[in-house]
Amino acid sequence: MNWLIIVVLILMAFMFLRVKHMKHKIYMIGVIVLLLLVYVTASQVLSTYNLNWKSSQDLITGVKVYFSWVLGVGENFKNIGGNVIKMDWKLKNQTSEEF
Repeated sequence: MNWLIIVVLILMAFMFLRVKHMKHKIYMIGVIVLLLLVYVTASQVLSTYNLNWKSSQDLITGVKVYFSWVLGVGENFKNIGGNVIKMDWKLKNQTSEEF
């Protein structure tokens, strides 16, 4: 499995060098980062729960655990964003006349 990731990264790096427009290069960097993030997090889930890619039952369990984890991360970002909005962002010693 690791050799497949390495081959894909080498091919994407080659394509990155051949692309001339900066917009496309930024897009490719985003795709590479996203693929690496998915690979690292999926590997972490599989190793944490001692699951095997080759077993269909383990694969189904791994997909369920992975997506529940991703949804949990999204829920945490939503909660953090809500709490940031509710915070008082004024300086402690600031008065309204200073502005």
